[in-house]
Amino acid sequence: MITPNLSNKVERADNVITIQNDLCLSRYAKEQDIEYLVEFTEEKSAKNFTERPQFQKLDRAERQRLYISKAIKDGIAASNKRSGRKLGQFDKLTPELKADIQAYLHDRSIKQVDLMKKYGISRNTLKKYIESEQKH
Repeated sequence: MITPNLSNKVERADNVITIQNDLCLSRYAKEQDIEYLVEFTEEKSAKNFTERPQFQKLDRAERQRLYISKAIKDGIAASNKRSGRKLGQFDKLTPELKADIQAYLHDRSIKQVDLMKKYGISRNTLKKYIESEQKH
């Protein structure tokens, strides 16, 4: 609560009032429709810096940035585990292609190029499929 002495000092324009907590003054100024200028003087020490609102905003932003970065990394790691195909998996090895590879292995008149074009696979993929069929 503002004392009557403070009320008299506020109404006169030539006085400067130094206060530590401006809540009381701001409440009084709102009630009385008074425009005022509050000058904050803070020590420039490291221990006081942690109490300043600027530091708290920086700290909050830094923690938010770290949280977002961690969430992105966790999401990427989880998606790599859930999706994608296993290395060496035979995606295009259909029963028809298996039959044609068996025919190729028994009858060398069939060309690899014809099999590659027919099934839309690369030469290395076809070689991998042929090697897997030879092992079986």
